[in-house]
Amino acid sequence: MSEYHLESSVPRKRQSFSTNFSQQQTGQYFNGTSNILSALDTNIPTASSMKRKRLSLLPKNVNIGAPRLLNQPSAQKRQSSFGLSQHAPSVQDLVQRSITRTGIPAPASVNRRRSLAQHQLPPSSNGRLFENSVVNTPGANYMTPTQPRDPRPLRDRNFQLKMQQELYAFLSTNKFDIEMKHPLTNKTLKNPTQKDFVLMFQWLYKKIDPGYKFLRSIEQEVYSLLKFLEYPYLDTINKSQISAVGGSNWHIFLGMLYWMRQLVGESLDLDSVELDNFQEAQNLPQNNSFLYDDSINDSVVMKEQDLVDKLFTKYALKSYKSYMSTGGSNFDQYFKEMEKEYHGFLKEVTQRLHSIEEENNELNMKVESLSTQEEKMRANHEKSRLLELDVSRYQAFIDAQMQKKLKWPTTIMKIEKDIETIKEKLAKSEEAKSQILSNLGSKNFTVQTIEMMHRERAQLAKDIDSVVDKSNSVQKTVNEKFMSLRKAYEGLEKLIDSYNSYMYNLLHLITFKELPQITITGFTEEVINDDSKLGRKPDEIIPQLKELNIRTSLTVLKYDLVEAHRKNQDTLIKLHEQLDNQQQELTAKEYAIHDLESELASFQAIDKDTKEQLEYELSTKDAEVEADQSTIRNLQKRMLADRKAVEARHFKAKAELDKFKSDLKYQYFSFFHRIGDCMNQTLNFKNDITASLESMNTKIVNEYQEHIELSKLKYV
Repeated sequence: MSEYHLESSVPRKRQSFSTNFSQQQTGQYFNGTSNILSALDTNIPTASSMKRKRLSLLPKNVNIGAPRLLNQPSAQKRQSSFGLSQHAPSVQDLVQRSITRTGIPAPASVNRRRSLAQHQLPPSSNGRLFENSVVNTPGANYMTPTQPRDPRPLRDRNFQLKMQQELYAFLSTNKFDIEMKHPLTNKTLKNPTQKDFVLMFQWLYKKIDPGYKFLRSIEQEVYSLLKFLEYPYLDTINKSQISAVGGSNWHIFLGMLYWMRQLVGESLDLDSVELDNFQEAQNLPQNNSFLYDDSINDSVVMKEQDLVDKLFTKYALKSYKSYMSTGGSNFDQYFKEMEKEYHGFLKEVTQRLHSIEEENNELNMKVESLSTQEEKMRANHEKSRLLELDVSRYQAFIDAQMQKKLKWPTTIMKIEKDIETIKEKLAKSEEAKSQILSNLGSKNFTVQTIEMMHRERAQLAKDIDSVVDKSNSVQKTVNEKFMSLRKAYEGLEKLIDSYNSYMYNLLHLITFKELPQITITGFTEEVINDDSKLGRKPDEIIPQLKELNIRTSLTVLKYDLVEAHRKNQDTLIKLHEQLDNQQQELTAKEYAIHDLESELASFQAIDKDTKEQLEYELSTKDAEVEADQSTIRNLQKRMLADRKAVEARHFKAKAELDKFKSDLKYQYFSFFHRIGDCMNQTLNFKNDITASLESMNTKIVNEYQEHIELSKLKYV
């Protein structure tokens, strides 16, 4: 059942939680928070091998016996189901990764322990529990020939005294004598017995792994556990020396115990981690949480994110400490504490959100009131600007008039000179006029007589113009008559041509009887020169004509022509009657056209008067429309300016409102995405621990099997 639970139940829980969390609507985070917390499976599944005292920290090659509880294929199956490679992380690595993911820094003691672990302590203090780990540490290759010797001055008396004092102080402070029921003195560390060494070693190791039981001989236990802890100077120790630690070899084992004391001290520092003493997470550049964004500068949001991280980290550390101390996998108590603190924190955030909304509403009201005041101030400012513009224009006009005023004296002098010149010319004109009048008087001409002659001349010019107009009209009438007669002549000519063509067509249509044809090729000289035949008939001159009877044929032809002519005359009379009817119709239509033309002339006169009236009204309306358009343009300009100002204020207020909303929404979403990230990290942490424990149990079983086989071979 435990194998099935580890292989199927935990991944299904994790998949279900991630699916549900990704499908939740963002606006439902408040209502769904309790469901998200309840979806966490805080009971880390344990195999049946974990019900015993923990032997989970042993490497693969340590020969420690343990019953075969889990087979290798199932462990491989569990590793594949959790997506683990053969380089599985340790429990300490999982805790450290969880702290790094959540953005909570380690305290100074933990950083110091990490530094010591990388330089002085074995790599196991940094969380490396597997010998095939991918982490390349100085202690990972301690079996190679190139492993350096112990650089510590272990043979130095002062250094030994320092190690003894620190080790004695640590053992006495942590009540070694009470727990192990063995006395502890300064002599114990200067010249210890084998039992003193064994008890100190067991006590120190149990501080690292409280559930471990020592079942084998001390030589195998010490060597295998030091190898497991990756003691960097293991090549200075052999199993024969472990059976007798006193004497000349004590400085080596004293250095080993001192190293274990440092390792235990650094492990205890992890238990004393206080979250309240951590620095603010946003100040750390190594923060790997995707919720920490450099664009977030709101201290309130960052503080809330830190509180959520601390809630989860408290839960993780308490669960880890409980697991390391008791080996149990029930963390419901810590989860309930985290859930209780979370709900309290959520309630506080909700109250703060309501207060922020109220403050936002008050600020919006202030913005509206300030906008109204700003509109009034803008209107006053516009009025003052227009007044200043008018003042500047009037000042420019006054300056221009002052410039013109300076030019007026010169202009007046010039005008006075022109007036004097004109007066002189006028006097000369008067003299010339009087002289002309005197000349006319000498010739018996008066002004009245000249004016009368001018009037007669004007009257004669008018009469001449009227006669010319009449002659032009008569000439125009003659031309029109000539053109009409010419058209009539051309029409008559066309009619005669059509008549002739028609008659020729009739002649072609008449058929005559065939007449005998006589071909006269020529006349003889006798016929031509014989005067006796002059005045004779043709048949007497040409005897062949008597046989043809030409006269009868001509009479018949004449009769046929007369009949055809009579028929054509009848047809012509009918055509003339049709022509007369058409002429009468044409005359009636001409009268109708004349009436229509007279009506058209009257209508044109009315149309002209109407058009003139309409043009006058249209010009009046155009002037009114132009005035209205000018007014409308001014109003549109003013309205456009007012509209732009209103839109600018509206956009500004809207931008500020959108900014407030986006900031609030971003804080809202960031908070709940952060909650989801914490939940996912919790699940990842739990699953990683489960996979690591299963992998360690598999290794322990393999070690136990090898140990049994070696024992069988040994006894055989």
